[in-house]
Amino acid sequence: MMPEDILRIYIAGSLEKMIGYEGNIKDLFANDEDFIRELEKIWTLLHRAYFKRIQAPPIFTITRSSFGFDYRESQIDAYF
Repeated sequence: MMPEDILRIYIAGSLEKMIGYEGNIKDLFANDEDFIRELEKIWTLLHRAYFKRIQAPPIFTITRSSFGFDYRESQIDAYF
């Protein structure tokens, strides 16, 4: 999900329902600008972590069930 999608859901007021939060997300931030700053910060951290994850050499598996399907990740550049 892209940050624009999260921001649209936040503006519509249904972000709590989507993520399963039982409170009101707007109570966690002083204003909407703080929410946007936090969203940008988290997105930047995730973007940096993506490049850290692909620095390691690829994992070769012998069979399809060696590691399950959890470790699949593209090594091409991410598009944000």
